[in-house]
Amino acid sequence: MPLGRQSLEEFRLRGYLVLPGFLPPALVERLGPEVDHWVESGLRQRSIDACLRPDPAGPPPFTELELAAHGELAVHPPLLRLLSLLLGPGFVFHHLHSDRRAPGAPGKDWHHDYEQNPQRDRRFPMAHALHYIGGLTPSDDSLVVLPGSHREIAEKNARAHLGSAVLPGEVLIDELPPGSTVVLHSALSTPAVRHRAPPGKGSAI
Repeated sequence: MPLGRQSLEEFRLRGYLVLPGFLPPALVERLGPEVDHWVESGLRQRSIDACLRPDPAGPPPFTELELAAHGELAVHPPLLRLLSLLLGPGFVFHHLHSDRRAPGAPGKDWHHDYEQNPQRDRRFPMAHALHYIGGLTPSDDSLVVLPGSHREIAEKNARAHLGSAVLPGEVLIDELPPGSTVVLHSALSTPAVRHRAPPGKGSAI
């Protein structure tokens, strides 16, 4: 997917790009059941727990990357080409985190996900690609971002005391077709969600 200079400048200044229908329908169709299985089987929670403490039953039988469609998503050529434009030709993969929002699930406080301890600069670009398998509608999950906040030097939870309150200048993204992707600079402030998703909605992130 070719990006012009204007799109690259938008990412630099605003900290995000919205790519409606970025993923091919065939891949989206295979990702949905994998997300459902990962969540409903308990493998997602088991994999998280395994990172925190030894499991007497042993490690999970496989990781997300070993799910066929998830593995393809991680190395999806158009995604890698896009990231090479935004981050430069030399970058590393950090993590894959699939989930499915349950009805009535709590939202998240304002935060960012720039991995640095202590937070001291923004020399190295980091990005999150949020893939909305079922798309977004105003009655379902919505993504909220605070443009330009990725250029601040702030702790991850600097705005957490605000909960997910509406902030001046925020942008609400709540209408996207299935298979859409939003690429965020990892230091961009977002509460991640403000609405709830119905059963079957899933995002591979």
